[in-house]
Amino acid sequence: MRSIVFRGFPQTNLHTHQFEYPGLILDPKLTMHLATVEAIRCASQGQALALAVSYSLRYDRNSSQLTPTQNLGLWKSIVLPHFLQNLRYIHSDKDIKKMQTSLNLSLARVLHANQSQSLPGTSPPSLDPTLFLPFSSTD
Repeated sequence: MRSIVFRGFPQTNLHTHQFEYPGLILDPKLTMHLATVEAIRCASQGQALALAVSYSLRYDRNSSQLTPTQNLGLWKSIVLPHFLQNLRYIHSDKDIKKMQTSLNLSLARVLHANQSQSLPGTSPPSLDPTLFLPFSSTD
């Protein structure tokens, strides 16, 4: 008679260098460096998507080019959330500076495409984690 073994969970390697949690990649020491790298990668893909949408609309048959304000709104809805999503968990100043640099370059690319007009409120947001922490009441 054969014995059948059912495995409820896939086998895992004990020497894993990263853990994938929904929307987040964790390293064994929880330094959040991999989460930073993943956020920058996803933001770069979002940047490419926003530029592709803008380009395709610009050269569409109907010539329905996005206004600079619409282009900035597209960037804010596609790219910016990747930088802000897991910011509260990142503790390393080096990783925060890396994300801030990537955010500044990404915004500069969007604004460079719209050099003809200056837009109000186009300064890059600060990624200071203390700005995004919820207030705690001390009653």
